[in-house]
Amino acid sequence: MIFWGRGDRIEPPPERRQVRRIPRVLGSSFRLVWEAAPGRFLTSLAPQIVTAITTGAQLVITRDLIAAVLATGSGGDLGRVGTLLGEMIGLSLISSAAGLVQNQQQSMLSAIVERHTNSVLLDRIIAIDLKRFETPEFQDLLRRAMNAMGRMMGVTGSAIGLARSLFLIIGVAAALYILQPILLVLAIVGFVPMWLASAASSRQTYHFWRSMTPNERKRNYIFGLFTSREYAKELRAFALAPYMRNLYERLSNERLKELAANLRKRARYQIMSTGASSLVTALTYGALAYLVIEHRIGVAEAGAAVAASQQLSGQLSSVVSNMTQLYEASLFLEDWEEFNSLAPARAPALAERAAPFDRIDLDHVSFRYPPSASKDGGPALPSRLALDDVSLEIRAGEVIALVGENGSGKTTLAKVLSGLYRPDSGRMLWDGEDVAAHDQSWIYERVAVLFQDFARFMLTVRENIGLGRVENLEDLESIIRSAERAGADSFVNAWPDTYDTVLGPYFMGGKDVSIGQWQRIALARAFFRDAPLVILDEPTAALDARAEHDLFTRMRDLFSGRSVLLISHRFSSVRSADRIYVLHEGRVVENGTHDELMHLGGRYAELFTMQASAYLAPSRERVAP
Repeated sequence: MIFWGRGDRIEPPPERRQVRRIPRVLGSSFRLVWEAAPGRFLTSLAPQIVTAITTGAQLVITRDLIAAVLATGSGGDLGRVGTLLGEMIGLSLISSAAGLVQNQQQSMLSAIVERHTNSVLLDRIIAIDLKRFETPEFQDLLRRAMNAMGRMMGVTGSAIGLARSLFLIIGVAAALYILQPILLVLAIVGFVPMWLASAASSRQTYHFWRSMTPNERKRNYIFGLFTSREYAKELRAFALAPYMRNLYERLSNERLKELAANLRKRARYQIMSTGASSLVTALTYGALAYLVIEHRIGVAEAGAAVAASQQLSGQLSSVVSNMTQLYEASLFLEDWEEFNSLAPARAPALAERAAPFDRIDLDHVSFRYPPSASKDGGPALPSRLALDDVSLEIRAGEVIALVGENGSGKTTLAKVLSGLYRPDSGRMLWDGEDVAAHDQSWIYERVAVLFQDFARFMLTVRENIGLGRVENLEDLESIIRSAERAGADSFVNAWPDTYDTVLGPYFMGGKDVSIGQWQRIALARAFFRDAPLVILDEPTAALDARAEHDLFTRMRDLFSGRSVLLISHRFSSVRSADRIYVLHEGRVVENGTHDELMHLGGRYAELFTMQASAYLAPSRERVAP
């Protein structure tokens, strides 16, 4: 017997481990249902018990009814036939009513559980550290976890269906035992190969979905390019549609090829299952024929036994189907558990409203993005340090600037300061207190950040600004003041619905606005947050020259009482900063005031002079062809 080892622990093969997980999957699914709607869950079980009892009773009455009908030929009581028919009709009505209630309850229960399960998934996604989002491995795992949660929702229906089938099987098996026990044995024996074949088919299904995760993500991405408003213009302007279409077709063909191979393997198992079922049916009818011929059972008992055997066979097939879904869910459960383990064990506590600080220090901070596995599946190689032994200080009320070439680590440093990334080494201190001692929500409360790839919420102006401090979303007066400080009030007040205007063309009635207007709205959101530290990452990238000049000349007034970390590639906008830090390949190579750095004659002076010369060059000079 072969076993798989994990460290010093000996484990059974994966398939056997998955079988052992079925009780856990059942437990997890029932727990989800119970957390979502305990009352409705209990209500949904009652009709199943009623259906099981009525089904068993109908089978016994069927035997008596056949016997009564046969007896009428020799002077039997027609009234008994009528009575039995009335009982059958009554039981059928009760069973139909129970089925109707069951279907309605299960539809509502499924909808409630879906809402609850999606909430659980969203909570896990929100809690996971942002650093993990940077790798394709995590994105693949996230896709598989979403698939697993979708199947867990299906498990709810399967588990309820399994319970229903088991109740019915008990009722039918009791009736069949009364009629002819040997038929019950045949049905149970036939169940075993059906289950084994279905389990093997489930494993093939899981292996296919797991192997196709990267293909699925890429296909969805390519398809999204055709449906995205942002990419529509470049697809047309560069005539990219044929290339992208061919790429999508190639990925689809790869998936179809793998699917065809997988279906062929699954077909073999399904043929085995069908063959076993057919053999059991033949044996059942053969056994019934033998028993009737040998006069061991009467025609009435044989007729009822046929009906009971068919009922039992149908319910056993339902059990196989539901257990197959449970088994498939157990295969996907490992993906969910791996994803779930990335989230913190407890939700972060709500932080108290931030108080002003005197000083923030980065003390020899280093940060490295997680490595990405190689395409050939080999070991992942560590990426270079995005921040390498960085130290800086921000005092209360200061404007600090970060400059450097693309890829020098400016935005990464902003993400560390805003708490989105935890340093791999070194410390971030607020008034001497290590931020690592707090939940990340503690620092989120103290920072307002405007990234160069700021969010554009397809919501109203009021919401777009108010989301900066969501608990104050109804404070329209403060929202208007923030818009005024960001220079957004002039165009917002010109719109008929002013602050109730829906931004973006995504929803009906939404207003299409320029990127510069979006940036002013995002800047207003940073003002509305009213945090002691404001991080502005290229805050004027989409603004015209006049608006940019106005923002930078008024920055100290606009952010009075706050400290500002300003990232800009325009050196003219940072020269008035209290201190400028120059980054190069993740390291701080220079720092000081503008005059000090120019006098130093280093990298800052070189980049500043290079940029300034482009503006001061005579207009008659032209670049040689």
